[in-house]
Amino acid sequence: VLSLVGLVVFWGGVQAFGWCAKAGLHALLVRKTTFVSRTLLTSPVDSRWKSRYRDGNIKLNLKVDILRFRTLLCLALLAGFVLLGFVALKSTNDNSRFSSAEIDQFTSQTHIEIANEKLAIPFIALSGLVFQKQSFGFNKSADREARAKDKQEFIAAAANKETAPNLNRLEFGLRVYGWNDGGKSLDGLCGGLTRLWAKSICDDPWSPIRQSMPHDNNEMMLVDTRSFGEFKNYWTVGRESRADQLALMKLSPEVPSVVCDKNWKKTRFCTAAVLIKGRLAVVWSVWNSEFETPEQRASREARAIVALVNFGMGDVEDFQKILSIACNSIEPGSPVGIKKSPCEQLNFGG
Repeated sequence: VLSLVGLVVFWGGVQAFGWCAKAGLHALLVRKTTFVSRTLLTSPVDSRWKSRYRDGNIKLNLKVDILRFRTLLCLALLAGFVLLGFVALKSTNDNSRFSSAEIDQFTSQTHIEIANEKLAIPFIALSGLVFQKQSFGFNKSADREARAKDKQEFIAAAANKETAPNLNRLEFGLRVYGWNDGGKSLDGLCGGLTRLWAKSICDDPWSPIRQSMPHDNNEMMLVDTRSFGEFKNYWTVGRESRADQLALMKLSPEVPSVVCDKNWKKTRFCTAAVLIKGRLAVVWSVWNSEFETPEQRASREARAIVALVNFGMGDVEDFQKILSIACNSIEPGSPVGIKKSPCEQLNFGG
């Protein structure tokens, strides 16, 4: 509703501005004509012409008075639209903030169990839940209601370690959580996070933890290796089934396996997976760059991923261990941030 009001106010402001511009131009032309008329009245011309111009001058003076009033009126209207626009914008900003309850939910710990391994992850990192996927069903309203119900049931169960949902897979991602392109303010989010690894990347795009692992749109998937078949509807850049690529892998603890698309040109896109412990694995995407082959990228990122899961998603966090491995696994060519790197304190250089 507020967006609609804003559009109406904007349209009205454009119309008022156009009216003011037209009125001002008209007044300028009439004023110039009035000046010419008065010049003729004071000139030594025939009396018949003076009489004719005198009558015209009276009408022009009347027009000038009307146009002055019209110009003042349109300026007042324009000022009114500017004021309304400011009020609408302020109201929109006030309503574009997440509530304190929503912020509390984002910063809370989500308890889950995958492959008999109990994990605790900040809710804001669960990209598949925070950023709802688009519905392609015919009954979108019913789909939204069903997803919202499922989400609330999951949140309620995952709030407690004893009732943690048992899942086959769960998507998570590393992003600058405190920055939101969707428009809603996330004030208070970073300060409320209790896991230091999540807090370290919350408002720092140059964080070594973020720069050492897949991030932003390259989400990772925690998965039970017995559920690799569920990736049959996940497609790679080369239109290959991710389930088929995972079926070709022979996983061993902490050593990544990589299978690439058969058809590629300049960039090789591949699926990578690493076994964390038992049947718990992480699956993500890798590719080549100016500095790395897909296999080199997977090896570097796998070290940091294994550290994050083992030391950052258990009951107790060992942030220094995660940071130490991350600082040794930063992507080559990563930009240097404006903040002092925490790696300097670990004697890894800036």
